[in-house]
Amino acid sequence: WSFPTLVGLSRYDGKEFVNFTTKDGFPQNQTFAFHQDSDDTMWFGTLGGVSRYDGKEFVNFTTKDGLPHNAIRSIEGGSGGVLWFATYDELGSQTGNGISRYDGKEFTNFTTKDGLPSNIITTIHQGPGGILWFGTSSGISRYDGRTFVNFTIEDGLASNSVYDIFSDQHGVIWFCLLYTSPSP
Repeated sequence: WSFPTLVGLSRYDGKEFVNFTTKDGFPQNQTFAFHQDSDDTMWFGTLGGVSRYDGKEFVNFTTKDGLPHNAIRSIEGGSGGVLWFATYDELGSQTGNGISRYDGKEFTNFTTKDGLPSNIITTIHQGPGGILWFGTSSGISRYDGRTFVNFTIEDGLASNSVYDIFSDQHGVIWFCLLYTSPSP
């Protein structure tokens, strides 16, 4: 088990905690997201970029490697081993940098210019059928690999501010919402 924290990363194997910080090669101690891929490699989102950990060493990715910003809020695995990263400017910021897709070789970035309702992405979730769902500050976006389809309060959503997304065992998608949006 790994626990993201504001002071590095802690791993617990059932017997003891092992802590990782910038002294161990971590890019930045403030960690906000993590994901384990199909190869059991751990990925961490920090304020200093993305870090890949293979159990021995950290390999870090930043704007120099193609991320639109180094602050990572959420990570999700997609079809074919692709990873998705929600980026933002900084804690408490009201601006964002959209989504970044990593195919193992390069980053491809998506913003409102590509169809997202907002560049402030709060969460990413892969639902049934491999469909990706992105929670934003301006509603939900569903991505089938080609097209973004957006949903807002005008479509029946209770709020446009989406905090988290979950699929239950019956394939129903659940959305945790923040704030109350005014009626359309």
